[in-house]
Amino acid sequence: MLIIRQSQVTAFENARKEAFGRRMMQHLRAVYPAYIPEEDAELSALIRNGISRAEDYGVQIEADVSRFLEYWVYFGPEFDKDIRWDWVQTILADPELDGSDKMDGIDTEVLIRLSPWGEGL
Repeated sequence: MLIIRQSQVTAFENARKEAFGRRMMQHLRAVYPAYIPEEDAELSALIRNGISRAEDYGVQIEADVSRFLEYWVYFGPEFDKDIRWDWVQTILADPELDGSDKMDGIDTEVLIRLSPWGEGL
């Protein structure tokens, strides 16, 4: 019988998070160069904080966390708390939605609000 200790699970999870953080650094630098800090340490801290904030809302799947981080970088690290975008808070606080549904809801709202007939962000 194979026995996996909690310390091994934790080490694996930490390695997975570090790899995701490195991929996000590359992605954000490529897609949003004007919106991110130049220093790796500062960007790494921003990503860690964003991942933690996403997890607070139940956004945990990497693809969803990636979308959350993109909004966080583009709109600023308080986009989820900014009163100008109270609709973001409403979506993220909805206990009926899972993380993917929350990010899909934000994506939909952004598209509607940026459309020619939308009210804008």
